[in-house]
Amino acid sequence: MNDGLAGLAEDYGLEPMSFVAGGVGKRSVDLYIGDKIAAGDIDLLRAHGITSVLNTAVNVDFNYVNRQVDAHPGGNVLMFGHSPIRMAKVGMIDGPGNLPSLLLAACHTVEGLLHQDSPTKASHPRHKPGNLLIHCRAGRSRSVIVAALYLHAKYPEKWPSFERTLDHVREQRGMPLEDYEKVPTPAMMELAYAILEEVRISGRPLFPIS
Repeated sequence: MNDGLAGLAEDYGLEPMSFVAGGVGKRSVDLYIGDKIAAGDIDLLRAHGITSVLNTAVNVDFNYVNRQVDAHPGGNVLMFGHSPIRMAKVGMIDGPGNLPSLLLAACHTVEGLLHQDSPTKASHPRHKPGNLLIHCRAGRSRSVIVAALYLHAKYPEKWPSFERTLDHVREQRGMPLEDYEKVPTPAMMELAYAILEEVRISGRPLFPIS
C-alpha cells in the first residue's frame, strides 16, 4: 500500500483489502472486500488482478479515468474518458435511510460485473476480465453485507446459511469477534433479513438456479 495513504484509513486494525472467496462468476474469479484505501490504490488492485470494483459507499467517490476522451466544450466539468478499472456504484448509507431494494441492487450489480462482457467497438475499450473488489469506506459493514448476501443467494449449495456466510466474510476480513455484534451495522442487517424474508415468502430465489 502507498505509505502516503496509510494515515487516511480508520484505525480498525484491518488490512486495506481481504480475499473472501474464489471461483465466483462465469470466469471463476476471486472476490475481495476492502476499504477506501484499497479502492484508491491502483497498484494494489493490479497486484491482485482486480479489474472491476463495486463502490457501496454513498460518502466516498473515485475516478479511475486515465485516458481522456471527448473534450467538453466548456464549463467546470471534470475529466471523463476510459479507465483500466470497470467501476460501478450503489451508494448506501451505513445506517438507517436505505430501502432493501438498494442492497438488492448492489447484489445484482455484483452479478452483473461478474458476467458482463465488452463489445468490440472504439467507444468501449477492451476490458480485461479479472477479480472483483467490493468496497465501502472502512470495509466493515456495507461491503461485508453485500459480499455475504451475494454468496449465500448465488451459491446456496456452498453457502446454505446466511449467518455462517456472514461469519466467514467477517473472518476473512480479519474482524475481531467482539465486533461481530456491531458490524455490519444493525440497519444493514435489517435490510439483509428483509430481503431474505421476501425470498422465503415468495419462494423465488434471488438469482436463477444455474
